[in-house]
Amino acid sequence: MADSPSSRFDEWLERFSKIAGILLPLVVFIVGYWYNTNKDRNDAYQQQWDNTQKQYSNLTALVPWLTSQNLLAVSAGLAIYTSEAKTGQAPLDLYDTILNIPNEQPKLAGAVQGALDAAKVQMGKECKFNPAGIYIHVANSSEQLASGQLLANFLREAGFTVQGVQRVNVAPKSTQLRYYFSDTTDSQAKKIIDNLGKHGFGKVDPSNLSPTYLKQGCPPPGIYELWIGTATPLAADGSGTK
Repeated sequence: MADSPSSRFDEWLERFSKIAGILLPLVVFIVGYWYNTNKDRNDAYQQQWDNTQKQYSNLTALVPWLTSQNLLAVSAGLAIYTSEAKTGQAPLDLYDTILNIPNEQPKLAGAVQGALDAAKVQMGKECKFNPAGIYIHVANSSEQLASGQLLANFLREAGFTVQGVQRVNVAPKSTQLRYYFSDTTDSQAKKIIDNLGKHGFGKVDPSNLSPTYLKQGCPPPGIYELWIGTATPLAADGSGTK
């Protein structure tokens, strides 16, 4: 006797039920995974967008403070910038502006260095860095600043990019070249140190910035900080003193 239409339907329904029981958890997993992945991406994008907007807002608010001729106003602006950098919200475009403040306001050299150090930590976390080149740091005096500018001219004539000269309150005893160690940067650092040797520098100690300022996975930037030692200040013509 042939199966009735109702029994065939029941059999089909039973098979479908078994297949659905196998596939449904898989479908739920795939949909859930897709939702969570896209949600994480959207949340990360939104967070990045919010942070960019915050940095832009902070930039427009800080510019009048940091470019003021009033010492107290600039000091307050530096304190705010340092605080923002510690939360990853400092406008990094103001780095060069802050770098040059001690040349006009020598009394703020210490506060400037604190702000720049905080900014470098933020840069390392974001894999964003200043333009490549040499940044010269000299003792906080007009004489050393003038000598530093002559040294910068020497290095430029030797084919190096020098981004500027900064006055600092605190410096190492011996001259150091601080940079982010890698095969490429090591090679360039050796060239810089060799040329400094031709300009009267007896010893320049390499120092690695990566452990303090570079997040794992970020490429080491071509930034070289030349810190003139307190025991061997620059000569009047910008040459080193052994």
